[in-house]
Amino acid sequence: METGSSGAVRVKPSWVLRVPWWVLLIVEWGTRWLFDIVWLLVLTHWVKKVRGASTAYLWAKLYVLTFPAWMMVTVAALAVTAVVGGDERAAIGWCVAALVAAMLATRVFALFTLRQELAAEPFGLRTGYWRTILFGTIYLQYCLQRYAKGMRARDDEAPDAGLVEVGLGGS
Repeated sequence: METGSSGAVRVKPSWVLRVPWWVLLIVEWGTRWLFDIVWLLVLTHWVKKVRGASTAYLWAKLYVLTFPAWMMVTVAALAVTAVVGGDERAAIGWCVAALVAAMLATRVFALFTLRQELAAEPFGLRTGYWRTILFGTIYLQYCLQRYAKGMRARDDEAPDAGLVEVGLGGS
């Protein structure tokens, strides 16, 4: 990330922005939306790398950690019901309800924090509220692709703008 000739901070799109949203949709559908967890973590990590700090990255990590935490709580609940006695189905039902609530809450916080960070500098990307809720990472990927296309068009007009690539994995 550098300052261009106009004085504005600009970011050259990395491989994260080059993944088409429809490919993401196919992969997420094929993995039954488990890849959504990974891609949200990738997007927030990329924003953290570009901006230097990201609260959305923290929320995305918590989103990833809710599943193993739920597994531990379920095992503990089953152990307690086996020792004390009780209905195992009720214990599993409460654990599933807790998982759904925790994953939904952390996902919403991660998505909307990411949405706010994309609206701030250096991106200035505007995204729709309801589309973010309904389509999540696929919609944000679509918006980031449009942003990347705009950046490529600006690069073609002013190739000496002093852009650098910011991406994951050694870029």
